[in-house]
Amino acid sequence: MSSHLSHGASGALRRFSGWLARGSVGYPMLEGIDYWEELRESPSQIEVCVAIFANVLELDEQGEPVNEKDAERRAAAWLYRYCTGELPRGSRTSSRGNATFIDH
Repeated sequence: MSSHLSHGASGALRRFSGWLARGSVGYPMLEGIDYWEELRESPSQIEVCVAIFANVLELDEQGEPVNEKDAERRAAAWLYRYCTGELPRGSRTSSRGNATFIDH
């Protein structure tokens, strides 16, 4: 087993970080929500958001991501709740307090 992230895994983290930095993560869920205004004074919350993405991200046997969009959606749901105090439409909280999504 390699001691480094695969190109796919590092690419997923890089893409997510770029979207987060540009204010476009979780589109369209976070459309119209200026999460940077909320996070500007609280960099530790940015760390939480990235940690949520990384903890949800699953890798296959070769270390390649298999659920990048789900990981982004879960991190975006956390941002939505952090900024609005509510869960986004189409989600609910699991028994462990994690947001899960219901497809309509």
